[in-house]
Amino acid sequence: RRVHGMAEPSANEQLFLAISLKPNKVKETLANPKVTENLREVINFSGVSKCDEKKGALLYGVATRLTESLERFRKVLSEYVGSGKILSSQQFDLAIEYLQKLERGVELNTADFDQKIGVGVVVTEAEIKGAVDEYVAANLEQLKTQRYLFDLENGLQKLREKLPFGDRGAIFKHFNDKVKEILGPQTEDDKKAKAAAIAKQKAKPEPQAKSPEIAPSGANEELKEDDLDNEDYKKVKLSSFVGRDMASALNTPELLAKHNEFSGGRVITRFPPEPNGYLHIGHAKAMRFSFHVAKEYGGFTYLRYDDTNPEKENMEYIINIEKNVRWLGYEPWKITHASDYFQQLYDFAVQLIKKDKAYVCHQQKEEMKAFRAEGKNSPWRNRPIEESLRIFDEMKRGLWEEGSASLRLKIDMNHKNTTMRDPVAYRIRFVAHPHVGEKWCIYPLYDYTHCINDSLENITHSLCTLEFEIRRDLYYWILEQLELYRPYVWEYSRLGISNTVLSKRRLHRLVFEKYVNGWDDPRILTLNGLRRRGYTPEAINDFVDLCSVTRRGNENIISINVLEHCCRKDLDQRCARTMAVLEPVKVTFVNVDANYLYEVTMPLFPKQPERGTQVVTLTKEIYVDRADVRSTQVDGFYGVAPGSTVGLKGAFPFKVLEVKEDPKTKQPVSVTAELLQDAKIKTKTHLHFISTKDAVQCEVRLYDVLFTAEDPNSLDDYLTGLNPNSLVTCHGALMHKILLDSKVDDKYQFQRLGFFVVDPDSVPSAGRFIWNRTVKLVDKEKQKALGTTAKK
Repeated sequence: RRVHGMAEPSANEQLFLAISLKPNKVKETLANPKVTENLREVINFSGVSKCDEKKGALLYGVATRLTESLERFRKVLSEYVGSGKILSSQQFDLAIEYLQKLERGVELNTADFDQKIGVGVVVTEAEIKGAVDEYVAANLEQLKTQRYLFDLENGLQKLREKLPFGDRGAIFKHFNDKVKEILGPQTEDDKKAKAAAIAKQKAKPEPQAKSPEIAPSGANEELKEDDLDNEDYKKVKLSSFVGRDMASALNTPELLAKHNEFSGGRVITRFPPEPNGYLHIGHAKAMRFSFHVAKEYGGFTYLRYDDTNPEKENMEYIINIEKNVRWLGYEPWKITHASDYFQQLYDFAVQLIKKDKAYVCHQQKEEMKAFRAEGKNSPWRNRPIEESLRIFDEMKRGLWEEGSASLRLKIDMNHKNTTMRDPVAYRIRFVAHPHVGEKWCIYPLYDYTHCINDSLENITHSLCTLEFEIRRDLYYWILEQLELYRPYVWEYSRLGISNTVLSKRRLHRLVFEKYVNGWDDPRILTLNGLRRRGYTPEAINDFVDLCSVTRRGNENIISINVLEHCCRKDLDQRCARTMAVLEPVKVTFVNVDANYLYEVTMPLFPKQPERGTQVVTLTKEIYVDRADVRSTQVDGFYGVAPGSTVGLKGAFPFKVLEVKEDPKTKQPVSVTAELLQDAKIKTKTHLHFISTKDAVQCEVRLYDVLFTAEDPNSLDDYLTGLNPNSLVTCHGALMHKILLDSKVDDKYQFQRLGFFVVDPDSVPSAGRFIWNRTVKLVDKEKQKALGTTAKK
């Protein structure tokens, strides 16, 4: 159906237009099924069918800005926006900040929440005007003397602090109007005075960078031998980092001399994650490389958050990243943020405009994309420098709407490398920043930012993965134009592992579309997920050492078996042995008394008996695993079956008399047997077991690879390669009572079953234990026990 030659809007489109989203934002939203679903849900929760642009923006924020840990609050936030309890973006930001601090499982205290975010607090125009008048009156003499050299941004910040729930736009308008009322418009003398002040500030000598105190060679903690797999750690040869030569990468003698004053010839690297998600095992490789290269050459490493996109970043990610860096055993020399340099980045952008190397452009995203593909100049490419300077300043002061203007670098629209075709350096975003707050409403893009950050921090070796190689031209072009020190850039192959995905976009879909249970689901290879599964820092670091650093291409895939090998090797040294039964089948010995009790002392570490023992009891009734039981005898099967003789770990063998099965499921449910206490019989298998006296109920989660497909990325739809049995939960499992003192994150080997860890969902104090299988034992152990030809 069409109306006046145009397609009638869909139901979703009508719904989103009704909350005053702009058409381009509606189009963008409809292209993302998950955001569309979230926004429909938010609108439904809010009870709003039509609203103004301000409330619509808040509803959109509820749909798009909640991280996985905050999704449980989507309904309450929607209701707060719909009912008018949350009226402004600052209230919404305060709400997010408050909720991020709530620990898992803690209920929301609505009274405290309402107070902290200013529910019911109405700041009138008169109050705003009064506060502005009061501030201006208190600073009137200084304002008249300094005129437009007066720190207006600081004044605006103080007003916002005084009126935390006041409308920010109204505060800005009243303050701006008041200043103009007193001073009038800027005169030519004002502009000259401001330019002179800026020049004077830049003419000041920079403070001498103090070299960090580094322990002498050998004083730092050395790598342990068991950190590596059968070989010593080999020092990386920096001379082997051969990349593409570029004239723009060369430093002048003056730049090198200044850099060397700071570095003292040491290697300085950085680990620069974006705080818009959780780190995964690929980041562990990047960390290992950057931190170890610097350490081996007597240098140091920054942890720098590349926080240039506040819409997707928050404190939850920032805090978690630092925790994981330290968990893997690294100590950053200094923790910095790209946003620490926002003022310098802005000043450099102004410098580029003045050199006619940047300009303000008004092309929309799709048009700009098409022009760049075709090598066509923007209509605004050759606008006057003074005009770009004026508009860029206005963008900074919040006078242009989002999407209405951007700052682009002026390079070459016919360059064979399309990243050099006038890329965007700054865009407008009216979003509070998690680190610097509300000071900025224009934000630099990553490609513009990270090369300047590297230079300002005197990074010697900027190490990144191969997909960034195409950006090397842009990296050095920016530094060359600004006459800044140029670090050495070297790209290497990113980590690819079989039977999983590491793409942030694909992980995001798995989490938010509920294919997995959050960012710490043990089936995904985020560091949180690996930690919850029971992997140790030593195992992860062993693995990335084995992978090594090469430039063979991003398509190489390492078998997940290698990761499991490193984990198994590590846990074998640290995990005590005990016994558990996943799917219990009761075995009753008919030839012993009801109170029969036989105690067996077993070593916790068979290869190191001096590390302790445990006592296991054998009673009239015991439990064995259903996987070890058959109702009929099968050739090559050495487990429990009618007529078979089977051994028990550390105890006597027994002869099976009968196996009963469920008539519906045909699964074994009970066994009667005769305990052979005196017989000297050699059996081909020794089963794990738990007596009724030692058994404690628990839950066991058996994790396997998330994808059956070795390379899910090669599929048309990677989700079709999901493993339907990646998680099997054994709700009626039994563990040995020796484990009742276990705490969250304690690790054990369950004999014949694998390595297991206590999950954070456990409540040990209440006797509720949940165990996650970290990794299976080597399959040959089970093959030896049950025979390789057994059929179920």
